[in-house]
Amino acid sequence: MVFHGQVQGVGFRWQASNLARQRNLTGWVRNCDDGTVEMEVQGPSADLDALLADIRHMRYVRVDRVDVSDISTVPEREFRVTY
Repeated sequence: MVFHGQVQGVGFRWQASNLARQRNLTGWVRNCDDGTVEMEVQGPSADLDALLADIRHMRYVRVDRVDVSDISTVPEREFRVTY
């Protein structure tokens, strides 16, 4: 997923990683040079949908658009913030 809007400098990665961990999702989140935030996340569809809904309601964050792509899963044990 790539998030567009006011998503950098507002605690997006920290908040999103906490939300993902609460739902036992795995993957990562990182800032991109173009001002977007990229997230790769794995888990049950219902939990992914709930995560997206929660992200849209995060404090100080404004999500204008989310580009979603399906990719192959890879074995992961946790959700982390990358740089």
